[in-house]
Amino acid sequence: MHLRLLFTGPLFALGLAALLVAGAANALSESYYLDRTNIDGYLADGPDYLKVTLADDGTDILVTVEILSPLLDIADANFGIQSFVFNSTNTLTEANIDLTGLPGVWAANVPPPPNQADGFGRFYVEVADTGMARQAPTLSFRIIFDGDQIGDYALLSTMDASEGHAYFAAHVAGFADQNPGGEPVASGWFGGVPEPSTALLLLGGLSGLVVWRRRRLH
Repeated sequence: MHLRLLFTGPLFALGLAALLVAGAANALSESYYLDRTNIDGYLADGPDYLKVTLADDGTDILVTVEILSPLLDIADANFGIQSFVFNSTNTLTEANIDLTGLPGVWAANVPPPPNQADGFGRFYVEVADTGMARQAPTLSFRIIFDGDQIGDYALLSTMDASEGHAYFAAHVAGFADQNPGGEPVASGWFGGVPEPSTALLLLGGLSGLVVWRRRRLH
């Protein structure tokens, strides 16, 4: 790890405090909420349906996707996360996605083909259940890439997005039918654009004060 400090006056103490609060070298984390859905007319936009947390442990990025109460409260048979998609500034392959601990039917996909989240645009990486092993209440995996940071994975989707572009999207299936008597509505995509936490706002605002770059220890 290399830390270079640029002294620019009284803000130095605040910058150092922000680094300490945020965990400085190896305890950064950031959470994002998915509060929009593509099943308009059945579930409303606004509630926090899922929470996505990215945590930098100093070596890898741990991704945790947690289903929250608005969906847990309507869970039915074989309920859970079926797919999760995200972007990256880095050139990743399937080998960079560590799915240790997940059932063997889970797989990572990097285009081609494109990873399209219905209503939320196109994403670079998909982590998906290719069988019937949906994950609830959480899905967890690691991204292994030398020198990456949390911000490398907080990027808007591309292409057409009728529900609006999103940083992340997840497909959840197996909740109680929201259209009894009609065509069943028991699955859907959820996405959202996050609001950064105070810790990362402080760090981002101090980019001219502190230059920090993590390198993998060999």
